[in-house]
Amino acid sequence: MSNLKIFLKVLEKYGYPNPKIETIAETISYNLNDFLVDLIEDIGHDATVSFVDKALSKLSEGDKGIKIDLEYGGYVYITPIIEDIDRFGSVNLKWNYTDTSILAADEDGNEVYKTLDEIYDEIDLGGLSDFDELIEYIQKDADEFIFNNCGFYVSFT
Repeated sequence: MSNLKIFLKVLEKYGYPNPKIETIAETISYNLNDFLVDLIEDIGHDATVSFVDKALSKLSEGDKGIKIDLEYGGYVYITPIIEDIDRFGSVNLKWNYTDTSILAADEDGNEVYKTLDEIYDEIDLGGLSDFDELIEYIQKDADEFIFNNCGFYVSFT
């Protein structure tokens, strides 16, 4: 039997989303990898989508979205839109960005902060793969942030 109900009661007491969610889960021997699958089985798919949507909304800073501090410097605010949660608990998101400030280099190699749009505008066709890699890093950092606070991973489409 899953410890889902106990896990949810503890989260209710300590708050959710919670940056200590992994520690909370470990304390009661709950496997976070089962979180959304257990929720789907317990409350149904539609209620689980609503639960995930509320969790992401709680991480949001109003209209700006969810602030993701980037591992290599800077930040991006994203606004996630749930596309689907499959029966295995995988959350598929579309996302937009609002405010960005990303550590980059200017023409002389000096560190500067630029918006994602500025970075995109400055690339040529040969740099598109570098830009795609930057987007992947942003998505990885966003996925880690969401997991560390909500206890589930997301994938971006």
